[in-house]
Amino acid sequence: VGFVAGQKPIKPGLLLIKEATVVGSLWGRWARANPIEFRNNMNEILNFMAEGKIEPRADNMFSFDDYVKAFELFEQNSGRGNTVICVKSDSAGNTNTISKL
Repeated sequence: VGFVAGQKPIKPGLLLIKEATVVGSLWGRWARANPIEFRNNMNEILNFMAEGKIEPRADNMFSFDDYVKAFELFEQNSGRGNTVICVKSDSAGNTNTISKL
């Protein structure tokens, strides 16, 4: 989830009724404290992408020229998945695709 999409109020009563667990993480702090492990993790993820084992999911894709529309989507909290702003075109000049590594 992430704060860029806005914070949603947590209703503790609902958590109790659903017997749910809430887990948070401080990924940035861990990455700064463990730069070698962080780099290894990121390399492994990028290799998985390059090998086609995982594919990035994007709900909305915007060209760099349309970055304002992308941020408006965040402000309205109306995105349903990851939003991508393409800052570079692929070899065919397309900005609406995610190129393979």
